[in-house]
Amino acid sequence: MKKETLYLFLTISIIVAFFIPFDSYALLTPQVYLTEIQLNKDTFEPNQEITGTVNLWNYENYVVSDLYFNFQLMGEDVDNVPTMAIDEKTGNEQFTLLAGEKKHKNFSYRLPNNLPNGKLKLKVQIINSRGEGINWIYKEIIIVGGGRFLSIGNCWFLKEDLKFPTGTGVYYEPNAVPEVIFDIINYSSSSISAYPKIITYRRNSIEAVSEDKGGIVTFNPDDKKTQRLFLPKLERPESYLTAIRFYDSESNEPISNISYFRWIISGEDDAQILFVSSDKNSYEADEIAKIKVQITGPADPRVSVNSSDTEIKILDQNGKVVGEIKKETRFGELEIDVPIKSKVENPKIEVKITSNGKILDEYNFIVNSEQKTTEQIPFWQKDGFLTKFILFTILFIAVMIGFIYYFRNKKNKFLFILLAIFLGSLVFISNTSVVFSLVEVTEGCQDPHHGGMISEISISSPIPNLVINPGGSIPINGQVSVADCGNGLFFNKVTFYIKQDDNELEHMIDCCQRTIENCSLEGWYGCGCSVGCDNCYGATSLHYKACYPYTAVPTTGGWKIIKDENAVFCDQVKVLKTEGSNFIKLGECYPRDVLEHGPGTYIEYNQTPSVPSNLGFYGKARLYIQFSGLHASSTGLSEFMAGWSPQYAIKMGWGIWKWGIVYQDIYINKPPYTSSLSADSKYCVSEGIGRVDFKWIYNDEDVIDGNLDNQTQYNIQISEDQNFYNPIVDKYINQNVPPYNQGTSSVVVVQTPSSGLQIGYNKHYYWRIRVKDSNEAWSGWSGVNDFYTPSHPYPWPNFSSEQLPNTQRVKFTDETKFFDGNSGPRTWSWDFGDSTGSSLQNPVHFYSQSGSYLVKLHVVDSDGYSCPLEPRTISVSSTDLFNIPGWREIPPPIFNQGFLNTLFSQIFGFMPWSLLNI
Repeated sequence: MKKETLYLFLTISIIVAFFIPFDSYALLTPQVYLTEIQLNKDTFEPNQEITGTVNLWNYENYVVSDLYFNFQLMGEDVDNVPTMAIDEKTGNEQFTLLAGEKKHKNFSYRLPNNLPNGKLKLKVQIINSRGEGINWIYKEIIIVGGGRFLSIGNCWFLKEDLKFPTGTGVYYEPNAVPEVIFDIINYSSSSISAYPKIITYRRNSIEAVSEDKGGIVTFNPDDKKTQRLFLPKLERPESYLTAIRFYDSESNEPISNISYFRWIISGEDDAQILFVSSDKNSYEADEIAKIKVQITGPADPRVSVNSSDTEIKILDQNGKVVGEIKKETRFGELEIDVPIKSKVENPKIEVKITSNGKILDEYNFIVNSEQKTTEQIPFWQKDGFLTKFILFTILFIAVMIGFIYYFRNKKNKFLFILLAIFLGSLVFISNTSVVFSLVEVTEGCQDPHHGGMISEISISSPIPNLVINPGGSIPINGQVSVADCGNGLFFNKVTFYIKQDDNELEHMIDCCQRTIENCSLEGWYGCGCSVGCDNCYGATSLHYKACYPYTAVPTTGGWKIIKDENAVFCDQVKVLKTEGSNFIKLGECYPRDVLEHGPGTYIEYNQTPSVPSNLGFYGKARLYIQFSGLHASSTGLSEFMAGWSPQYAIKMGWGIWKWGIVYQDIYINKPPYTSSLSADSKYCVSEGIGRVDFKWIYNDEDVIDGNLDNQTQYNIQISEDQNFYNPIVDKYINQNVPPYNQGTSSVVVVQTPSSGLQIGYNKHYYWRIRVKDSNEAWSGWSGVNDFYTPSHPYPWPNFSSEQLPNTQRVKFTDETKFFDGNSGPRTWSWDFGDSTGSSLQNPVHFYSQSGSYLVKLHVVDSDGYSCPLEPRTISVSSTDLFNIPGWREIPPPIFNQGFLNTLFSQIFGFMPWSLLNI
């Protein structure tokens, strides 16, 4: 019995371990989606205002506050990704999105006075007050009436007599003076005099720390000039972003695109708070506020990563602290519980990072929502962990009681009931865990957080639970950033997979075939990746076209890059283990290196891979997005970059591989199908016109987010050949039908079909149907069915009636329209409504009494076709016999009556007056 008890206990323990959810560590931007955008128009002139609306959706279980619209006017697409920033403005209105909130929000953005003509893209982005981008959506517009514009390009840092790309994050010592060089071209037909503005921001383009103005330069039409400028001398260790833009010397309006230069002042005292979110916008006393904080460490990878203190304060509208906590943390994504002392609505949240008593960064904002949380939240939703613990304890005790009962009484029915309740409850508990739209896969060997460097991942599309049709396509738009903003990304590769959501997550393997179980066998630097990376995929920048083969030799300081004609540089360090599983690869792309124009800290990809039509599964699925690339770093950067320059031999350098795998939940739509098809003919619809009613049952097994997948449209084809080479009817009709209900379609039968839903008589037709669900998925064609139409239209019965003058006789005239060509006998059947009838075509009938009569007519043509005619009521009025004025029937006198009765009874055997009831 003890052995059996042990076995049962281990079984329950395994079940518990399987069902209890585990948290995933990731640095993902808050999952706020812009799902749809509409503008007041598509074509604009310079200086016009663009107004529009955008649909916002906060998929997080957290309140996302401190949000602003940021507008970027972009041009020069490369691989479907705009790369040139022509203009950028940030809106003034701050807004908040509650957990799970969907909002329809208006915006406005005024175009600059000077713009190039042609197609541009308006990028509507959500950022926080620190300039951190969260998500975005593009809308193409057309600019007319412009043309006065300067184009900045071919931008470089100048350092140590070498050129370095503007997006790599070139490192400088404190008080150094960075120098940049670029070309500027006047594509206008007139001369332009302009001066540059040099604005330097802390990390991103919100908090300016320096602004300088250069001298005026005159550009003639088609002039191309090379400009050299110096950036400001700064001391504080930090990641900086300098924006250079030219302004018209007369109007002081912007007249060029913006070129961004990423650079770093080396040092230890550097950390950034990227995002802060609260779980609610109001709290009760003694409640626990959950605050999510994302922090990145020093931009300089040579600086060791030390722990820091994160201090959080929650204040009410009067500035009173209602909750605070201070705890030692490391960089990355944190979830910190803050006890609340008193009730607060729309609180102010202050977050501070300190190290050795020195403030590294601060972030303060107010959770100011347009709506308040009014519903009372049950305790089991306030503290999910406590709820699960209590429920688990109760259920565990119940199961133990069941075990004792079973072993003592040898009856297992009660035990089975308890086990069923227990397992079902565990499923419930596991399903009540927090669901995030974008999840980073953390299995497999991880890159070390060297220097606090973390990859930050954003996905613009697909949105969570997007419904995908087999044979269709998936719009995938996202970006990968270096969260510390210190370095560029090279050899970039993004691969897309789709996998059925069967709760089986395979481990990842690296290029050394290591998995999470054997990460420490060789150490992180235990092998070099020199296979599977042909053709230098990822080297797609505008300026570095040469493709050199490399081998990556690991050292204690990073990777040593050595030229080797027999080896190539590896472009994928981590891959999904897809062999023997149901992963399906959709495609891959190689985004351009981070170089110029844009802020230079991220790579963006925009792909629309096709989904195989024969996936083999439907329902919940996952779209896996895998990124890998080289994070070019600080020390030795000039040597590393020289390897790409055509005028220098390859030298020693180093970099760190960045990689990440995330998945987005999607839904594979199962196409609908039809059943119970029938064709019902009706040839007594109208004069000379028939109709065929087609019917089917619409079937769809999808129930998405609790909603049925209705039929929205059908396509019917009717043809005289069963191959449907040239169908007479091929129509798409909108029709809303819930699953397992009947859909219908009607086709008119006429003498000579002209167009639309019309067919002809005396034909043999074939027909088929297909239906479309609410997610744009078509069913396959139904089986081919057939039907015949009669040789001609059915007769259309009609008659008229006329009471003859001075009599109770009625003349009936047949007015039936026949279509049989009088090729054979026809029949008429009259029912006059007084228990008499006739088979004549135009009978005359005597009604012995006046009144109303229900007359019926049934007509059959020479081919046996007939249509029913609704009975028609006629009225018959009384008339005087022989037309004698004032004549009426008067009974004979009694004596005459008696005499006649006696006479008739003796002769004929009856008395006529008795028959008349007189």
